Amino acid sequence: MFTGSTMGIFESIIVSALGLSVVFTALAVLAIAIIIFSKIFSCLGISEQKPAPKVVTKPAEEDLSEEYCAVLISAVSEELRSVRGEYRVKSIREIK
Repeated sequence: MFTGSTMGIFESIIVSALGLSVVFTALAVLAIAIIIFSKIFSCLGISEQKPAPKVVTKPAEEDLSEEYCAVLISAVSEELRSVRGEYRVKSIREIK
C-alpha cells in the first residue's frame, strides 16, 4: 500500500479517514469517561455543589420587565442546579 515515495489520492484518503476516526474515537471515549466519573462522584457525594439557601425573589420595582425577571430566575435556577418548582420567587431586590 505505501510502497512508493509519494501517496496517491486513494492512499491519502485512507490515511485522512484513519486519522479522523482515531480523533473522534478518542473524543467519544473521553466523553463517556466524563459521564461515568460524574455519575460515580455524584453517587459518592463528592461534588463541587454546596447546599445553597433557597433564593426568594419578586419584582420590587415597577420597571422590572417580565423578561428581566425570567432571566434572573433562570440564572438562579442554574446556579442552584434545581428544577422548576423546588423554590418560589417572592421578591427581586438588589443587594449592595
